[in-house]
Amino acid sequence: MRSRDSPMVRQLSAQPSRSPSPRRKKVAFQRDRSRSPRQGSTPSPSPRRGRTPSPKRRRTPSPRRSKDRDRKRSRSGDRSERKDRVERDPSPKKRRPSAIERLELHTGWQPTDAKPYQAGLEEVFEPSYGAKALVVRYDTEESGVLRCEGGSDDVHFHVNQLWLSEGGSWLQFREVFPSAELAAKFPPKARLKCNIRKVNAGDFSFQATAVWPDGKAPIEYRTKDWFDDLQRIASCVRNKIEISGQLSSSSTREGVVQEFISFETGIIRLLDQDKAAAVFSLENVWVSTDGQSKPFGEVDNQLLQDHIPVGSKLLLVVKPIPANRYSQLKYQAIIAWVGARGERNMPREFEEKFNSRQRRVEMGQKLWKQHETLKSVLRFNRYLTVPMKPDAVLVPVVVNLLPAGGSATVKDIDSPDNRNIGLLTVTLPNPRDEQKTTFHVLFHMEDVIDEYGEPAFKDKSITVKSLKDSQVDLIARSVSSADSFTDLIRLTQKLDSDYPDAKIPILQAVKVFMKSSDGQIFTGSAPLPTFLRKEPKSFNVKQPATGYYLNLSLKNNLDTKVVEFVESCPNLVRSVLPSILNPWYTLSSNKSLIKKEIPQRVLKNGTIVDTFGNFKHMYGEFFAASVSAPTNPPTNLTNHTAKVALIYTDRPKPRTGLLEFIVECDGRKSKSYALFNLKTVQCQQKSFGDLSKLLSVNMKDEIAMNASLVSSSSKIPYVATAVWKTKEGPPRKPGADINMLTDEWKKGTEAIIKLWMSRTIEMAKKADAVENEEAMKRAEDILSKAGGSRDREDRGRPGFGRDRHGSGGRNDRPERPMSPPPQEPVEEKPTVWKWDLALKDKVGTVQKVINQNYALAVSYQKQGWQEKRFFVLFDTCDVWINGEVVQKSGKGMKDVISENDSVKFHAVYVESDNAWNLTYLATAVIVNKNQAALREEQMPLKAIVKDSCEELHPAKIQNFKAVASKITKKPPPEDPNVQARKEEMKRSREENEKRRAMERQKKEEDRRRIAIEQERQDRIAQKASEEAEKKAASRRRELMSGNPELLRELQGMEIQRGTSKMYSCKLCGIQAMSLADAESHIFEDEHKVLKAEKAKEEGATTKFLSREEAEEALFLNEFKEIKTSVVNGKKIYTCEKCRALKMPMEHAKKHVLSIIHKNNHKQAENVAQLDQECKEMKKKGRVSTSYFCTPCGFTSDSVIATKNHICEADHKKRTVNYCHACKLFSANRAKYQEHRFSIAHKRKMEELEKPYEEKQEKAKAKEVKSRENREPKSGDKNKETEPEESKEPVDPLKCKFCAFDAESEAEMKEHKQSEGHRRKQYLMTGVMPSSDGQEEIFGEKPFTSLEHMSMIHRARDLHDKANKSKSIRIDEDIKKEKSTIVEVLFKNAVFQKMTVETTIKCTTCSVKLQGHAKKLTAQLFIHFVSDKHIQRLRVQVKGEDAGEKAVAEQEDIATVDTASSQAENQDEIAASEETMVLPPPITVSVHQFLTDEEAVEMLKEIENILAPTPSLHECSSCKTGLMTAKFMMRHVDSSAHKNKTLPAPWRSQVDLSSVYEHGPGLFKCLHCNSEFLDIRKLELHLSTLEHKDRVENCFGQLAIFEQNTPLDPPRCDTCDRYFATEVDMRCHMITKLHSIRTDQMHGLSITAFTENDDLEMKLQSLPAPALPVLPARLENQRGRIAAIFESGQFVVIEFSRNDCVVHALFDKSRVVNSDKSTFPVVGYPVIFHACKIEPDVEGVSQYLQYWASQVILGDGVRVERLGMEMTYNQLRREVGGLAVDIGLEDCKAEMKTQLDIKLNGNMAVFFDEVHEQLEYETGFVELKTASSLLIKLQAADQFALLILEDTPLTELARERGEVDQSLQPGDQVYVNAVLMDVTKRAQYLCTAVWKTESQPAVRRDRLLQSAVDMYHALVLALPVQQQDLSDVLIPSFANIQGLMDMSGVIDMNKMLSMSGIVVPPNQGYDDLAADDDLAADDDLAADDDLAADYNIAADDNIAEDDDIAAESPEERPKLGLGLKIASFANK
Repeated sequence: MRSRDSPMVRQLSAQPSRSPSPRRKKVAFQRDRSRSPRQGSTPSPSPRRGRTPSPKRRRTPSPRRSKDRDRKRSRSGDRSERKDRVERDPSPKKRRPSAIERLELHTGWQPTDAKPYQAGLEEVFEPSYGAKALVVRYDTEESGVLRCEGGSDDVHFHVNQLWLSEGGSWLQFREVFPSAELAAKFPPKARLKCNIRKVNAGDFSFQATAVWPDGKAPIEYRTKDWFDDLQRIASCVRNKIEISGQLSSSSTREGVVQEFISFETGIIRLLDQDKAAAVFSLENVWVSTDGQSKPFGEVDNQLLQDHIPVGSKLLLVVKPIPANRYSQLKYQAIIAWVGARGERNMPREFEEKFNSRQRRVEMGQKLWKQHETLKSVLRFNRYLTVPMKPDAVLVPVVVNLLPAGGSATVKDIDSPDNRNIGLLTVTLPNPRDEQKTTFHVLFHMEDVIDEYGEPAFKDKSITVKSLKDSQVDLIARSVSSADSFTDLIRLTQKLDSDYPDAKIPILQAVKVFMKSSDGQIFTGSAPLPTFLRKEPKSFNVKQPATGYYLNLSLKNNLDTKVVEFVESCPNLVRSVLPSILNPWYTLSSNKSLIKKEIPQRVLKNGTIVDTFGNFKHMYGEFFAASVSAPTNPPTNLTNHTAKVALIYTDRPKPRTGLLEFIVECDGRKSKSYALFNLKTVQCQQKSFGDLSKLLSVNMKDEIAMNASLVSSSSKIPYVATAVWKTKEGPPRKPGADINMLTDEWKKGTEAIIKLWMSRTIEMAKKADAVENEEAMKRAEDILSKAGGSRDREDRGRPGFGRDRHGSGGRNDRPERPMSPPPQEPVEEKPTVWKWDLALKDKVGTVQKVINQNYALAVSYQKQGWQEKRFFVLFDTCDVWINGEVVQKSGKGMKDVISENDSVKFHAVYVESDNAWNLTYLATAVIVNKNQAALREEQMPLKAIVKDSCEELHPAKIQNFKAVASKITKKPPPEDPNVQARKEEMKRSREENEKRRAMERQKKEEDRRRIAIEQERQDRIAQKASEEAEKKAASRRRELMSGNPELLRELQGMEIQRGTSKMYSCKLCGIQAMSLADAESHIFEDEHKVLKAEKAKEEGATTKFLSREEAEEALFLNEFKEIKTSVVNGKKIYTCEKCRALKMPMEHAKKHVLSIIHKNNHKQAENVAQLDQECKEMKKKGRVSTSYFCTPCGFTSDSVIATKNHICEADHKKRTVNYCHACKLFSANRAKYQEHRFSIAHKRKMEELEKPYEEKQEKAKAKEVKSRENREPKSGDKNKETEPEESKEPVDPLKCKFCAFDAESEAEMKEHKQSEGHRRKQYLMTGVMPSSDGQEEIFGEKPFTSLEHMSMIHRARDLHDKANKSKSIRIDEDIKKEKSTIVEVLFKNAVFQKMTVETTIKCTTCSVKLQGHAKKLTAQLFIHFVSDKHIQRLRVQVKGEDAGEKAVAEQEDIATVDTASSQAENQDEIAASEETMVLPPPITVSVHQFLTDEEAVEMLKEIENILAPTPSLHECSSCKTGLMTAKFMMRHVDSSAHKNKTLPAPWRSQVDLSSVYEHGPGLFKCLHCNSEFLDIRKLELHLSTLEHKDRVENCFGQLAIFEQNTPLDPPRCDTCDRYFATEVDMRCHMITKLHSIRTDQMHGLSITAFTENDDLEMKLQSLPAPALPVLPARLENQRGRIAAIFESGQFVVIEFSRNDCVVHALFDKSRVVNSDKSTFPVVGYPVIFHACKIEPDVEGVSQYLQYWASQVILGDGVRVERLGMEMTYNQLRREVGGLAVDIGLEDCKAEMKTQLDIKLNGNMAVFFDEVHEQLEYETGFVELKTASSLLIKLQAADQFALLILEDTPLTELARERGEVDQSLQPGDQVYVNAVLMDVTKRAQYLCTAVWKTESQPAVRRDRLLQSAVDMYHALVLALPVQQQDLSDVLIPSFANIQGLMDMSGVIDMNKMLSMSGIVVPPNQGYDDLAADDDLAADDDLAADDDLAADYNIAADDNIAEDDDIAAESPEERPKLGLGLKIASFANK
């Protein structure tokens, strides 16, 4: 290769430039010609494609390579430098440098910034954030309509404005995905964000300027090209034309081929200007042959990769394509060619061919299709390797040549199994510090490039061993579990610390470049990566982005090499690899994917991209249909010359092929073939298992073979035993074994002949179709020129112009719309039943486990409308558990399967006549308890699949028949579904009869309509024909006198058809022209040229064909299947396909019109069928009609273009059995015809024909009707039945609590007085039984725990009695009784005095109480009646009942010992606690401890405080909700109120006038008496129909508000915290944070927190949970959010592991959703990585095992993916160990609280296992509201909620069940449901509810977030049922008659009857003491908090508080409705 500085080049540069070409007409691509090469620039030399040195002339190397030449000369002798190089090149012959020019490295590209553009554009919304929008619909594949949130105007958007955020960069949607995937990625109703502008675009007033999924707007999208694109799209929409891409071309650019994506596509790196890259295809490459330029596809004489190999330079013209800032791939080649030296002009033929605008538009569409196809195959969205996806194609490189300071050295690997694998030791500088990182890189000898730029394996002397210790450069990708350089550095550090001596590679070399003596590399013919993304970060930090390889097969080839390396590693190393390498390479299940399935997918993708079949020049073709077997061939062939005919590509690396040769048979030479494989090829070059690396079809070397005859009758009679290149000499070793080759011949030839027979037929059909298409195209071009060239010269002919005579030709004739003839409907009749011979992936249920060897399953099979039950038998040899057969594990059938388990199986039919239908024998079975999970589970890869029982062993069939005969002796079990199946068949028959009747009626109507339409069209056509004939006759008369020569030529073309005359041109193949068209056609240039050529051939200048000859030529041109021949001087005609022989002309014309011929040759499209399909595609708009083809993405406003599209082959292939009107595919032709005559189809067609306005009116009416149907009927609200209570007689001598039978009443009375009975009665009922003679609280009786509990009940009665008056002073008698109780407690050691006088210890709770002396008695009394004290005592009572008294005494002793030991070590613990970081003390309001009475007086003096009700207040300035007076005073004291801070925006949007506000973020709807809601749920609740209905029908609003106002909402005044439930408050009270706050509040020292350390002991009361063997880490695990801690900082995930419930914990920082507004909600689906908590935490680890390191929740689980997992130690380092410890400590408090809930009989998250999903569950409607249905499930005492609001459950409409609005309470229904929250009243969310027809089940991960949010909003507002009002007390109405007048306000009787409340007969208050409900007592909702009600610091005068002297001893009832809820009975 000459250097640019060589004398020859300088001489050429000095020569004057050649004279320019003559000026031609300016065309679209001519602007390139104005840009000539710079003066003095060096022309680009033509790349040399030959690499074999010439034997005659030795090429002089380039001066630039002189150093290399000197090095090569001294290489073999320099033993001191590299002694092993002698072995590499024993031949004295020197290698020639590569013919590819040395260019600058590919890493020099830098991104360019686009200039922002703002001129002439004003966007409506804020540019950085935009506004939320909803996708309304899609009008085309690329455009649609948005609607902004809160707006009603439609906004037009196009795919060009859609942006995505991936890998830290903003990308256009069209850069990553094909436009066809737009609707799938963002379906209608999808939520997006956008910015818009006002625009005049026809029906649209707004146009989207940018659309993105979420978050902030894209950065710097406003460019000049963007603005021009917006203007162009708006113009197209305004003018109702198709939006097509604008073909903008560049000047001529220079580039180099960088990589081939496939055989026909690749990447060109540009060498000038921005140095970007362009994608190109074979269609864009032009070549010069014989002085003319043609497309490479037309020449098609060599492999494209041979014409322009990687590294060769090209000239090209490009157009831009969507690309992000960091993408080098910015262009697509319009044309690419190998330019001549110094010539940059594009080929002249290209300019002329694409001179017209129509051609340029077609070329633009073709380029767009190329790009779309390429994107669909390359999957640009799969750009990361962690986690690896099977469909990924891109290969990101993390080392793109070594950075400065890096080095790589070859180290061989000791692997006898694979000597082509080696390791590199790479050392790179760390960009963050001065240290260097060293790691190992795996490489394969196939990927090594030598110093000449050629593959090193071509030199047999180069091996891995010979390369040892040599310095190289490389391009590498990651194969480890990390893909960015920061993670890789961490992994390297881990390897260095954990496995310092192991040589484990973390990267794999894609290419390895050997260095020359001067340390330089030459990439040569090696493919190079292209920059595409910023992620994953590479080690080349100075490079602008990360490079990617795009070759379709490269990734799979590299993956295969990694798998081979893993398999070749020793067992010790292999055991470590799963923790280092990407799991994609180490999982055994992926091996078959990598080696078998993905290679087939790669081949398939290659055929999608490579449409020209250029690979045939490498792999060849074999036209099996034309090959015949030779006659008497020789038996053996030795040293016989042959050539490669075919490389059989049955795999990515082919191993078999065919040789073609000439053999002499019976003195004649004939062509024959021999099969050969890789084993028979003897070559010095390495193959790496790929035959095409040694031999190919286009090779120039001669080859020879030895072959043996196998079968003389076969098309491939020989098998080659040895094949070699003749230049390498004959083989030195004998050929392969003939017996083995014969076996391979039998398999190979059969497959090759079968494959290529079918391909030959397809190719023949395709060739005929292409020929016909080209003929039609030529005819269309001629017609278009004849009719459209108005600017041509007149050429002197008179009367030129079609508008002067005749009609406009055949295209102007009105077309007759013909409807398809009516067809008889296909009747759906039950056929003769025939069982399927084989079943695959069938699902059934285990009917019976027969014994340890056999089991029986049942399933159903359906044919037509018939359905039958059948049974299948299987044994332990067929059952697969955990990837292996049960028989091998030694287990029996009963050990692994039980009845009613779900099974999936393969089975075959075995003929057996029995009543059971036990006719199937399973070949493979898998089992799962959950049928939904089973349906998703895949059968094992090794599972046996048979097509019939004939393939089974006869012994297995005999066993089946023997077992079946014994089973079927008994009558078959009753089928529970038989009645339902009969009803379904009956309904199907009735519907079929109705359909047939309607179809008959429609048939008759269609016949009448078609007849009328045909008659009308005939009249119109006849009239038009008469008018046209009159004009034509007039024109003929003019020609007769004015131009008789023209008339004579026209008469030669004339054909008489009926009463009209048509004209056909035989030369040009154009038929049925009108006179005007024929006259215009005669003057066309193409016609004249053909006419002159014909005359020249016949030797005459003027010769006209006779009419008979012309008719014959036209006839033969139209019917090409008719062939002519001459027999006995007569011309006869033969139809080859129909076997019609020797026909005269007239018979041949009749034959082509026959039905037989038409059936054999369907050429013309059915006009009626075209019209009908056009009608189905039609869509009427407001001002125009359009046609849409959804499968093809075709849109047009022209019916002609639509019909042309329908006739295309691609359209026919895509729309087989497809209905355009209904958008429905049918299973087969019969189903399609049935659908076409269905009522639904008819209605849809009628809908399409309606005017646009009528459609709009119908849509509005339908919407109004659906809204009315959703509203509940007024009569349904009052229907509420009272449940009947069944009363059973009670045996007075039988104790139902103790299972004790007494013989007399005295004995029973004595039993009831016993301690054991009272204890059990209390534990079972929660009611403390009374005992005669023991009413006094202080006596001589021993103070037991039961007496202790009785005293608590008495104390609570006193407490409630004191609270009834609502007075500040307390009754003196009550005060004395309280003091007496406290003294008794001191006496019995419940309270113990400590050394400090004000410090008291409660021995029951093991806590210290501290306060002021004056208030000490009040404090102790409040603690005594608190829930905390009661719960501790209740556990103690239960423990006494469970164990013996001696055991209890031992436990007490142990507790005392523990307490004493803790006291001894208290100082040490306190010292350690001082080191931890304490939270800062909080400052509470000065009004924290006000009472309501005091606060009311203070509020009277404060402005802006309103009082809508006597006890509720609201702040108008802060827009708060309603609060009681004491909480309003806390708000008044807040900084926000004092500083007059503007309220949050949402407070102006939400109506809080009927909402009680509890703290800063909790709300309660007083209309609906809901539970406390957060703001998100409150907004949903206020929008529900039930709430609106209650507000609308509310009577007595003030009374309802007062009644529903919470008396004492849960809160902690110490910590200033507010809680939604009492459970959260109880949990908070035992947390470490509360303990610290309490100590801080009282000024105490912070001591060690040990209150929850007894968790493990308390959990012993529960059985230990069953746990499987748990791995240390979990990856991509799915689960659900089960609970959120009361602090709100930690979230619990529940998931299943080997059918066991497992829990994981995470804090909110672990959420990695791209949508940062997503917050955890109970019930959300999650996908997460987790690490096991180590070491185990006492009491916690048996119920909480993992901590999630990364979590995606909600809607993100369907579209987003996780990053890299981490260990528990890594997690603690990342989030901080303190945060993890806080979470685990809070978990103890949560578990203790839930344990108390569990012991009280309620459900708890950690301790109850509930089914995750319910399918076909029976239930009864318990309650119905306007917004929901509450369904009680029959199987368990659980409830499910059905949402009646308009809230979709899933994205896809087909997954949603239909809601039956007619359901009423008491109805029995079937339910599919998903578990939400076990602590709620309704634990499940219904996904489908039905009575008769089953509906689909929805998995959790398919649920939308909005559906889960709506569930919570509804379940928290469910109305209270009757059984929940058992503690409502009704006072005497006489007591309130004088206090308030209720007449006209409340109908009390009506209200009570609606609520199911019964007034007691005694007309008075119930005695609470007489009916104590302990379950209610233990509820925290009723307890007064100690810190809130009796704050010692705020009130130190207890004497004044206790003074009641001024109070009247008689209590007055409080004004109100008269309903009083027992304070300790609230739930």
